[in-house]
Formats: sequence, structure tokens, C-alpha cells
Amino acid sequence: MATPHIGKRQQQQLIDELETQFELKEVTDRRGPISLCDFFRESWAVLEPCTDLTWSWHIEAVCFHIESLFLDWLKHRYDPTYVQRARNLAVNIPPWSAKSRITSVCVPAWIWTYYPGFKMIFLSAKPRVALRDSVYCRDLIKSEWYQNTFKPEWELRDDQNSKSTYWNTAGGIRSAAGFNSRITGDRADLIAWDDPHDASEVHSDAIRMGVLERWDSAIRNRVNDPKSSIRIGIMQRLHAKDLAGHVLATKEWDHLCIPQEFERPRNPTAFGWVDPRTKPGELMFPERFPEEVLQAERLALGDGYSGQHQQNPTASGGGIFKIGKWMIYTRLPLPDGCCQLMPPLRSLPTATS
Repeated sequence: MATPHIGKRQQQQLIDELETQFELKEVTDRRGPISLCDFFRESWAVLEPCTDLTWSWHIEAVCFHIESLFLDWLKHRYDPTYVQRARNLAVNIPPWSAKSRITSVCVPAWIWTYYPGFKMIFLSAKPRVALRDSVYCRDLIKSEWYQNTFKPEWELRDDQNSKSTYWNTAGGIRSAAGFNSRITGDRADLIAWDDPHDASEVHSDAIRMGVLERWDSAIRNRVNDPKSSIRIGIMQRLHAKDLAGHVLATKEWDHLCIPQEFERPRNPTAFGWVDPRTKPGELMFPERFPEEVLQAERLALGDGYSGQHQQNPTASGGGIFKIGKWMIYTRLPLPDGCCQLMPPLRSLPTATS
């Protein structure tokens, strides 16, 4: 495996920039800046005390992009002349890759250690999943590790502290809802969606188009500042015209795409990242997804494997017509007794003929 293109130097640069923004070097009674990547690693045992964390470079890649997106927002807030490298980020990554734990659980808690007034809305196709991650995030914030490590000067408000929505005393808000829930009146500095489609319904044109229309008309613009607020969409691809494909078609979203099996190099993201793999077929996370596991997934998902694992909902071998099953002839086979099926082709006459 090649070395990921996210090194200690880049992480330290991000931390140094955060220190400069908040002058945290002068604070002695709390821990200094910590990267989102380190936050995820250290907080894992708080919520999963009985499960060991198996590390992978893809975790660093997702954390690096979300951290950079927030840092750019922060720079712009304190210096309106600063041009954000990206304001919208679509992340396509296979299932079971810790995407929800990073995005919906760790990101809000981590951001509040730097900017506790930040307001966030998190959406999922399944309200139960959105509520689950909201509770995980609140448990993390209230944990002894979080309180002793970061010593926040704010608290969660008693009068606004439900499973789905909680406010802190510095003005920050974290709200969670199903994708089809009404959020009229709510606005945020960050809108994030995690798996906005139900896999069992995505092939219904009416239901899938309903998700796209709801995003365009009722959710996309629920931001505090249309010039600087940020949006994150993270999902496994399920359909060529799913929400990820829809927003990427606008050319307004940066794209972090990590297929299970490496296929080809892609252009660098807005933050300069490229996939560290170089050989076709190289696996994303062989410790968790070895070849035998992926083979079982191929058999179970069929054509769906191309979307959910390869982030290419149109299979490279064809959808309905499988190129691998075509028979290629250099000479047309003729039925017995036939010498010719069509007249020979003749050259078209030219101006001189």
C-alpha cells in the first residue's frame, strides 16, 4: 500500500492555523488544538469500549477533507477576503467505513471545541439513524473524556436538550431529522446528509426524484450565509441519478471518491488529495474487507456492487448488456446452406469517379 497523501506536516499545518485563529497557545488549563483525525481516534473508545479500532488511510482522507472544509469556513469568517477552496463536499465511500461515526458523531463535537457557536443540521433517509447518531454525539460531548480533555466553557442547555436537537450556551445547535422531515425556519452553518436514499426505494423514480426535489427546493438553501456556509453529503452510490450524482452534476461540489477496489487515478480534490493507491484492484481496507468478503458482496449485490462498493452505479461492464458476455466475431457465422446474408459493401463514389 502506498503512503497516503495526508502526512503529519499537513495535519500540523491545519492545527497551527487553528491555533493562530483562536490563540489557544496561551490557554493553559485545557488541551490545545487537535485534528479531527486524532479526535476520531481518541474518542473511539468512549463510544466503543469493547471494540478495537482498526485504522485505515481512508479514515484520514475523510477527516482531512471535512477538517479542511471547516477551516476554510473559519478563515472566511474572520477574513471575508479569503476565498474558500470548497463550500460543498460530496463523499462517496463503501458501506461499513465509519462514515457516519466521523461525519454525524465526531464532526459536531469536534467543531464545538473550536467554534461552539456553530450551527448544524444532519439528515438521513432513516430518522432512526439520524436520531441514533445525534444521541451518540451528545453522549460523547457529555463524556468524562471530552469534558476533561477540552474543558469547554459552555454547557448543553437544559431547556433545549432532546435526542434530536440540542443547543449549547454559546449559541451552537445540532439538529437531526429524517430527510423528508420539515426543517422550515431552521438555518445552519453546515447542512450534512448521510445516506439520503433508502436502498430499497432508490430504484423507484418517483421516490428518488422526490429526494432530489426536496433537496433543491426545501433543504439546500437552509443555510445562514449562502456565500460561505458549507454542505457535506456522504453516501454509497446507489443509482446513477441519486442525490450524489445530482449535486455533482452542478459542478459546484468537490468530490472525494474512494472505491473499494482501485480502478484509475482521479483528479486531485480541491484540497490537493489524491488516492494513494496505484495498482488496479488494490483494496481500500483489506484488514476489514479482504477478497473473500468482497466476493460474497459481489454475489449478494450483483450489479449493486458497482454502485455501493465501487461508487460507480453504472457498471464498467455494462448494466443490462454485459460486455463480458458478448461474443466477438471477426467473421460472421452463416447458417448451413447460406453463402451470403447481405450484399458486399461498395465504396461510395468520389468526385473523380
